[in-house]
Amino acid sequence: MWNGVGASHGLRVVLAPDLSAAAIARQVVEDACRAWRLDHVQAAAQLVITELVSNVVRHAGTEMEISLTASPGALRLAVRDGHPAPPQHHATGGTLAESGRGLVVIQALASEWGMTPTADGKVVWAVLSS
Repeated sequence: MWNGVGASHGLRVVLAPDLSAAAIARQVVEDACRAWRLDHVQAAAQLVITELVSNVVRHAGTEMEISLTASPGALRLAVRDGHPAPPQHHATGGTLAESGRGLVVIQALASEWGMTPTADGKVVWAVLSS
């Protein structure tokens, strides 16, 4: 369901690579989903942004820019960081592992996802059907 009458909405936020980044990103997603009347994808979007941001904190350790773009039928979440290495599946610890399932979660929730290299790092993005 889209209530934006054909309009697109977007925002960008720069975050430091620290433990508070995921919580801040979840709040940004909550506020955006509420403002854009996308409450029905908020929970999934918060899980996806948490995984994207946590991967930057854990693996890239660089400042990041999160962006959200809503358009009819889709919510795009992206995180740009300053590390060129692509995201990798690390789910090798079995069902009791406490980490390593970020990309599995993103694949399960997103209609599509990917990575786009940049001159100084990469953007990892996911699209949720809305």
